[in-house]
Amino acid sequence: MLSEAGIREAVNGIEGVEQYLQWHPHLIWMDIQMPELDGIAAMKQIRKLPGGKECKIVAFTAGVFVEDHDQLMASGFDAILMKPYQENAPFELLEQLLGLTFRKDDVVEAVNYEQLHDEVLRLKPEWKQEFLHMHKVGNYKGMKQLISELEAEFPTVKYRLTELLDAYDLKQLLEVINDKECGE
Repeated sequence: MLSEAGIREAVNGIEGVEQYLQWHPHLIWMDIQMPELDGIAAMKQIRKLPGGKECKIVAFTAGVFVEDHDQLMASGFDAILMKPYQENAPFELLEQLLGLTFRKDDVVEAVNYEQLHDEVLRLKPEWKQEFLHMHKVGNYKGMKQLISELEAEFPTVKYRLTELLDAYDLKQLLEVINDKECGE
């Protein structure tokens, strides 16, 4: 069990190396295309640092051909996650690389998305923006905390959004939060 693991974000490769020096994470999602220092160079620098060989580093990229895949793996990455990717792919990589096990509910009770959609329309735009930011940076704990804040005023919304988040149904969750037509 990981305790208070958290997530940090770097805007470029140099900052990524600096973050590693301060934090020593178990896993890094490394974008290949970054300003100042690309993902391959940043990964190679991290590998030379104390603990850098043990840290799992996943290449995160959109533009890799089959021949480039082998080169990325040979350069020192532990895995590659290609964009666009299947919804469960990041979780599968976390399970594989870190030995984690995610609970996946087989059945999520049928949700009346039309009713949920109507209730979500009443949420403050600031709350929605913060939630979408938490999703963008991959902060599951932050999303969970924001949803829990709905308990007093919107208990049904809190319950339904928690169900979607816990079931990793991020597509449906984002559709609901983004005010799109749901459940079609």
